[in-house]
Amino acid sequence: MNILYYFRHMDSSEALKFEVEQRLAGLEPIIQTSTPIHVTFSVAQAIYTVHVGLHARNNSHVEVEEASDDMHKSIDMVFESLRRVVTREKEKQTHHHVKADPFATQAHAAELASHAADELEYVDAEAVLRAVNTTGH
Repeated sequence: MNILYYFRHMDSSEALKFEVEQRLAGLEPIIQTSTPIHVTFSVAQAIYTVHVGLHARNNSHVEVEEASDDMHKSIDMVFESLRRVVTREKEKQTHHHVKADPFATQAHAAELASHAADELEYVDAEAVLRAVNTTGH
């Protein structure tokens, strides 16, 4: 994955980079992107903010930002939000505008009904044969 890190009002940290890489590795199957992922860490008056921006499937642009009093808590929150948003986008694109053809639906229902009727007649015929054989009539 191509990850671009930005640090605003703070020094660069290999530990934060490593944590982000680990989290993104877990989300890689649902993200599926070849474009760079932008991760911005910033600090303002003891509020730690993490911003993640990326282009996911079919160029849907996803941006997530979370802030808290601890940088690691912000990272946890932003990746939970990112997982939720990317999963929702994936669901939208895979199930968007899926409409059943009414004629195909009716044909399928008719086919199921005819199969059910055939099986029902077959079962009734067997029951009749058994009754005839047991009673002798």
